[in-house]
Amino acid sequence: MEIGSINPTQDTFDKITSISLRTSSYNPVPSSIYTKPHKNLTFSYVNSNAKSFQIGKLGENDTYLIGSLRLDYPQLRQIRNVILQLKGIEKTCWFKPQARSKSANSAEQVLIEKAFRIFSADDGQEMQSSDLPFKVKLPHNLPESITTDIGSIKYFLRATVNRKGVIGNANIVEVECELKKTIILDIERDPPYQLRGESRNGLEYAFILPPFKHFKIGSFVSIPMRIRFLRPNIHVDRVQVSLVKFMDFRCTNPNEARHIKQEVASLTIAREELRSIQKTNLDCECVHTINLFIPRATLPTISTRYISNSYQLSIKLCLVDEIDLQIDEIVRLASILETNNRTSTSESQQILSRQVFDTFDQQKASRLQHQTSISTFGTLSITSNDGEPMTPPNEPSSQSAPSQKLSIKALRRISSDEYFTSSPYPTALSPPPYHKPTSPAASHLIERSGIFQ
Repeated sequence: MEIGSINPTQDTFDKITSISLRTSSYNPVPSSIYTKPHKNLTFSYVNSNAKSFQIGKLGENDTYLIGSLRLDYPQLRQIRNVILQLKGIEKTCWFKPQARSKSANSAEQVLIEKAFRIFSADDGQEMQSSDLPFKVKLPHNLPESITTDIGSIKYFLRATVNRKGVIGNANIVEVECELKKTIILDIERDPPYQLRGESRNGLEYAFILPPFKHFKIGSFVSIPMRIRFLRPNIHVDRVQVSLVKFMDFRCTNPNEARHIKQEVASLTIAREELRSIQKTNLDCECVHTINLFIPRATLPTISTRYISNSYQLSIKLCLVDEIDLQIDEIVRLASILETNNRTSTSESQQILSRQVFDTFDQQKASRLQHQTSISTFGTLSITSNDGEPMTPPNEPSSQSAPSQKLSIKALRRISSDEYFTSSPYPTALSPPPYHKPTSPAASHLIERSGIFQ
């Protein structure tokens, strides 16, 4: 194993480290994270407010482990060198019953193993109480730490103090070092994700998800929705929303794997909570904002050699006397940092939802104009699927022109192609009224955005 060198006397530390070189500025790590304690050696964080060695956003920019090793001996010791080692391990293990015994399936790989010399004196140096600061740069492609009953990704910091004249009696201390990835979102640059489509049973839907379908762990995720009914006598009884985790664990045997499916969050929206807007006898809409809370203990999305964790958002529209419609979409869960303090992700999402929902109104106007152009060539009468005539409101009459009959399905084919083809950034029209959500936190964000008001 190659050993690098970090000399604390050189200018290798940035301002954050240099401010914290004094012993009083360090914050001792809690005893619970020591995997191999030593009575004369302790680790400390970079300052009194730090809760981790990690400084920087792993995977987004340069990230370092910054801290200090405290040597506190009862009397002077001759110290030859001090080696700091960082090691990351991915591990899986589970048992499979077989007749009268159990077979173990396991796998392990080393993600990183680097050592650095943070102190060196060929002839030895007398030390009793000293602080040795360190700063270790991390590779960008390291996965973040996770821990489950079946598999884990863990990182460890080990310090070895070699004393002069003492062979095979090095002092060793080791702590678990948690690494966390944070996704940075530029609110003004990254637009929310649009989930839109049309079902066979006469529904058009639009859902506005956060940018890149990234859900922030430990917060409410606001998803504005709008549903348009393309034929009469179709109603939504309730909306069921769920977030399902799919976790896979693999081992050295390619024929063995462990799969886990678990619901981590769910929400049911009753019919009474949905805001209905009756446009015409044949055209009705309902709007609502889904507010789904992601628990803080939820694991992030991850994919490594032996462990993968993914999430699926399921929105089920339960219809009255119709086949239910379920929309599934893969989303990513992570810790998220917003770079624009003026507008939050939820607010930016609500602004685009207004633009997307306004597209519905523009496309409807285009559809009505298209229907009017058809009626100029003849009287347009609409028939239901069973052949009974239905007269739309405000239908232009023409006694001299021949009558033209279109079924509901034919009318839908004419108009539906125009709904989702225009730009998602149309000129703003008056949005429909907004039904206030039950969550106070989500309500505050949405009311600030002014959507549906």
